[in-house]
Amino acid sequence: SLNHWFMFDAKKEKLIELPLSDKHSDFGFMDMIRYKENLFWVVTKNQGILQYDENTGKIEAIDWINDGLNLKSKWVRMIEKSDNGQIWIGSGRRLYLLDPKKRTYIEVMKPDTTLRNPDIYDIYEEDEQLWVSSNYGLYKLDKENGNYHKPLLILEGMIFDFIVEKDIVWVAQFDRLVKYDVKSNSSNFFYKNDGLARADKGGYESIDKVGDHLLLSARRNFSLFSEDDLVKLPSSSEPYVVQVEVDGDSYRPHNNNIKIHSSNTSATIQFSALGFIFPHDTRFRYRLNGVDIDWIESGGIGRREITYANLSGGDYEFTIQSRGVNNKWSEENHTNISIIRPFYERRFFRASLGLVVLGVLGYVFWKRRQRMQEENNLKIKMFDLERQALRSQMNPHFVFNAMNSIQYLISEGKDERAISYLNRFSKMLRSVLDSSGKSSISLSEEVMFLENYLKLEQLRIDQSFSYVIKISDELLDEEICIPALIIQPFVENAIHHGVAHRKGNGKISISFKDFGSHVNCIVEDNGIGREASKHINSSLIKNHIPKGVKLAEARLNLYDLKNFKIDIEDKINPIGMAAGTKVSINLPITELN
Repeated sequence: SLNHWFMFDAKKEKLIELPLSDKHSDFGFMDMIRYKENLFWVVTKNQGILQYDENTGKIEAIDWINDGLNLKSKWVRMIEKSDNGQIWIGSGRRLYLLDPKKRTYIEVMKPDTTLRNPDIYDIYEEDEQLWVSSNYGLYKLDKENGNYHKPLLILEGMIFDFIVEKDIVWVAQFDRLVKYDVKSNSSNFFYKNDGLARADKGGYESIDKVGDHLLLSARRNFSLFSEDDLVKLPSSSEPYVVQVEVDGDSYRPHNNNIKIHSSNTSATIQFSALGFIFPHDTRFRYRLNGVDIDWIESGGIGRREITYANLSGGDYEFTIQSRGVNNKWSEENHTNISIIRPFYERRFFRASLGLVVLGVLGYVFWKRRQRMQEENNLKIKMFDLERQALRSQMNPHFVFNAMNSIQYLISEGKDERAISYLNRFSKMLRSVLDSSGKSSISLSEEVMFLENYLKLEQLRIDQSFSYVIKISDELLDEEICIPALIIQPFVENAIHHGVAHRKGNGKISISFKDFGSHVNCIVEDNGIGREASKHINSSLIKNHIPKGVKLAEARLNLYDLKNFKIDIEDKINPIGMAAGTKVSINLPITELN
């Protein structure tokens, strides 16, 4: 027991307490082995590993182990002796293998950031593998050339006890008995409804083999049975597609085929499974050809739908499998889904329309070819004037937002922050005034302006977001010029419509990369996404129009850049929820003026 040592006299059927040399120590005995004929090794809660002499009752610390493994003040849970005389020791999240003759050891399991770092309870050693039970689950370590591989999690949940017989592992968990088949890597689960004695509050704590029978014990009762007495679980339930929803309309399968007539690019596929044994434990995995590369498992028990966005017209095949308490995946169910777009969205119509447009444009180009040079010269001058006019329209936008922020801080009595905000605002305003007569500025000036703007916004909304600005090495080596103050409206959108509505830990990333003919800028945030932002803005500001972004797009459209584009991507996490917005902008490389 914790602080006493007993011997069971089989003839008298009595427990006899043996003397200890130190009767007053708080040993906290946890596990023991017979090391030699009259010597025992015992592991403890807080005194490391001790040696007990059965003849003299003397108990003393084994210093070479405790000092080498630093176990004196640690909780050591288990100790086992191998057939070859080596000793297994489990302490917390570490498993050691000791050679007592050489007084050496190796660390077989240790804390790892990729594992859940379990507390080790027990082991079972075989020639080519090692089984380890813990509070997180059952692990298997394969052995090769005397070395153990990385632990593989076989069964999740606290493992109270387990036994291994050939290719079958029997595991006692809290409210169930698990039969794990090593060859097929599959599990069967047995509960009270399958004929087991009811587990009390402590659960099923031990499993043993008694002849040809299994003995499963709880604290107040036990079950003694043969494997044939257990109820055999049925095969996995059969999965199927219930319906596909698009724009509120439901499309049900007919002979595993679904035809959808819609111009919407988002579809929600709902699925289920035919099964009556523990239906709440059914899990699913699925994939849509042309969209999903690998299987996607449902996010949790009970989740039975998936939404796909940005689907183009065409034919798709949705494949699904289910897995019940027997831990085996069912046969695949295939459903063919055809998305039929309106005629004006089909490729043939668009190609024909494109040919017509090209013919008209060719005719116009031929008619105006002689006047092209004169018009180009006039267009260049007009473009320059329009860029400067658009630049001047940006100034009131900045001033209006900044003055509102200063007014808010003063009204809230935050004078120090208002002064700090005013100082930064003056620096930013000077940058705006210096560049208001220019259509282009250097990239370094643009970055400096963005730094000031982002720091102002951080100050205004209580540091609720962080930011990073990255510039590729090629752009750092030379002075590149781009349209003046062109990125700020997109950064403003990322703040006001993205991270400002997120509860803390907002992040904004701005990067610049050199593509030779142009500079690519990416503004990315982890905010609430455009759809949620539209909903919030519609309830706060009616007829809200993002003028800054529209002006930036209009300015960039004035440049004759063949690969000019602004891509706005709604980021989606693995379970289909909004995870922010990513904006990609191709910027022309201009001359400083």
